[in-house]
Amino acid sequence: MQRIQLISADKLKDISFIHKNMDEKDVSEIIWRCQEVSIQPILGTALYKKLQSDIDDLITNGTPIPANYKILLEDYVWSCLVAYCEMRGTTNLNWKMREQAVGTNSDQFVRAGSKQETKDLQDTFQNDATHYRNLLIGYIRANIDFFAEYLDRTNGNIFPEERNSSVDDSIMFMNIPFCGCDPGERGYKIGDR
Repeated sequence: MQRIQLISADKLKDISFIHKNMDEKDVSEIIWRCQEVSIQPILGTALYKKLQSDIDDLITNGTPIPANYKILLEDYVWSCLVAYCEMRGTTNLNWKMREQAVGTNSDQFVRAGSKQETKDLQDTFQNDATHYRNLLIGYIRANIDFFAEYLDRTNGNIFPEERNSSVDDSIMFMNIPFCGCDPGERGYKIGDR
């Protein structure tokens, strides 16, 4: 099965607290799980698959992502996805499953955080993820005419989450100009399982 990531491991490392020395395979798995478990329910399957299709077309054929979807992806989805990846990464990137045991990684320069320190860090990232989730939902709802897939109840099996009471419909969103960079530079990736 081909996996189309909404952001590449390299781009995630560039714009997050995840260190550049982290193994790309591990980071890619974190991205995949976060986008499947956290982002798809926010967007709904139809809009989620639309973004993946646009990224696939960009990488495969050089077809630019339409401006409204590019702004949604790079200015809202990425922020939310980064926070979820940081939250999941606090445990998943520290713990390793080996043949004989499950344990924490360590190296000569870093001490693994205590259970409480890890929990405190996860709480901080959870607050960030909630904030960016609300911005993402608010942006889509404020610009619903541009994202018909969000309202599509026939294409796919996951419908978008209902609006959280903390999302303020009165928030106004500005369209931010985007650049015409190549796909690798922007941070998209298609990978295999």
